[in-house]
Amino acid sequence: RARACLYTRNYPNEYLAVLEEGDFARTEGMLKAFCAGREGDLKAGVGKAAPLEELADSYESGLTALESLRGSQENYAVYDQLTLEILLSRVSQASREEFLQKTAAGLTEEELELLAVYFEEDMSLSGACARLFLHKNTLQYRLDRIGRRTGFNPRRFRDAAVLYLAVKLKNRPCPADGAGQNR
Repeated sequence: RARACLYTRNYPNEYLAVLEEGDFARTEGMLKAFCAGREGDLKAGVGKAAPLEELADSYESGLTALESLRGSQENYAVYDQLTLEILLSRVSQASREEFLQKTAAGLTEEELELLAVYFEEDMSLSGACARLFLHKNTLQYRLDRIGRRTGFNPRRFRDAAVLYLAVKLKNRPCPADGAGQNR
């Protein structure tokens, strides 16, 4: 038996659909395919399943999923598949700014983009070189320079984790203090 959406709403630049959990499981593939054909034009965040009386929580989790896509090439995210992004969505603006000041304040946009690609390629020099159109030695030199400028070596796991968080926080929206604290 075919079912319809329980509720839909269209607002400028925002579309909301409320589905039963089973309906979503059956239609997720179509939603992914719809999004895949619209890179650059559309981003979709799917909230967690919740009873109707907790619809506001599901909506907030959908916004968190959507926010996780900021600065990413991806255009589809499901809240239940997020991990680190859940924590990052709750960082206050003051904490975000303090962390960025301590870790990435001296980096240029080009260096931040280099780090983003390096991390997206799982710290693979060959993968990052291919995406950035750089020679391996050039990439190594730039990573070393980032290490000297920040005090965090992007090729050491612990330091790379700090720089990874800095890149993620830099690409996140600046919430007002307290925003997202009660999600």
